[in-house]
Amino acid sequence: MDLGISKSLSLGNEANIDVVDCLEYYKDDKKTKAIGIYIEELKRARKFLSLSKRITQKKPIIAIYVGGSQAAQRAVKSHTGSLAGNAKIYDAAFKEAGIIKTELVEEFLHLARVATNGVFPKGRRLGIITNSGGPGVMIANHAEKKGLDVPQLSEELQENLKEYMIPTASAKNPIDTTFDMNFQNYYINIPKALMESGEIDAIITYGAFGFQDVLRSLLKNERIAKYEDFPDQIKQDLPLEKMLISPILKESEKHSIPLFFINPQNYNSPWSKKIRSTGAILFKYWDNPVRVLSKLCDYSEYRKKLKNP
Repeated sequence: MDLGISKSLSLGNEANIDVVDCLEYYKDDKKTKAIGIYIEELKRARKFLSLSKRITQKKPIIAIYVGGSQAAQRAVKSHTGSLAGNAKIYDAAFKEAGIIKTELVEEFLHLARVATNGVFPKGRRLGIITNSGGPGVMIANHAEKKGLDVPQLSEELQENLKEYMIPTASAKNPIDTTFDMNFQNYYINIPKALMESGEIDAIITYGAFGFQDVLRSLLKNERIAKYEDFPDQIKQDLPLEKMLISPILKESEKHSIPLFFINPQNYNSPWSKKIRSTGAILFKYWDNPVRVLSKLCDYSEYRKKLKNP
C-alpha cells in the first residue's frame, strides 16, 4: 500500500509505558506525518483526549478500537487483564478529539497512507472521472450514502470539458469518457479543468488501466494484431507515469484537491507499480476510496471548526 512507516511501537500490557507516552513522543516527531493507533483500552483517558486534541490540529490520528463488543471485552480481559469500555463512549470521545476511527484493517492502512500525503479536501464535493458508465454509478451511489456530494457540473464547465471528450461522452458528473484513448485528456486535461473550476473538492478517477501491458498481450495474437489501430502513445514504451501522473499530482497539491486513482488490475501489475512510483494514491476497487475520502472530509471539517469556531 506504499505506506511509509517512520517508527512502530508495541506496548504489551502497558505496565510502565502507555499510549499517552507514545503520543507525547510522536506529536513532535518531524518524521511522523500521521499517527496510527490500535486501542484495546485507555488507562489515562482524560490525558489521552486532551493530548489528542492538540495533536489532531496538526497531525491526523487514525485509530482502531477493538473493545466495544461483549466478545471483544472478554478477549481483552483474558489477553491483558484490562477492562475495555463501551464502544459508543469511545466513538464520542474520538469524534470530540478529531480522531479518525475505523474498524477495518485495510481501511486503517489506506487512511494512514492518504493522511501522510498531506492533501486534505476543502469540502465534500466529489468529481468522478470514469471510462465506463457502471463504475461511475457505483461510485456516485456509494459516495452520497457516505455523506459526500456529487454535484452536477455547471453548464459552463461542461462546455469546457467537452473540448477534451468525444461526442458520446457525458460531462455532467460522473464524467463518463466512454473509453476514449486520449490519455492526455483523461489523466491531465479533464481533472485539471475540474480542479481549476472551483466546483469540486476531490476527484476519483476510475479506469487507470495499464493499456501498454494489455496491448502487449493482445499483439501476440496474430488475428488481433493485424486489425489493431491503437494510438502511438500506447504502443511506444514511454514513461507515461512521468508524462501523465506526476503533472496532475502537482496540480492536486497546488489546489489542495485529493486525487485517487482506481486500477482494477493487480495491485502489483506493471502499470500499477508505475502509478505508485509517482506517489499517487492508488486503489483496486471503488468502495475503499469513497469511505476513505468521507472520513478525510470529516477530519478536514474538524480542523476547519478549530480555526473558525
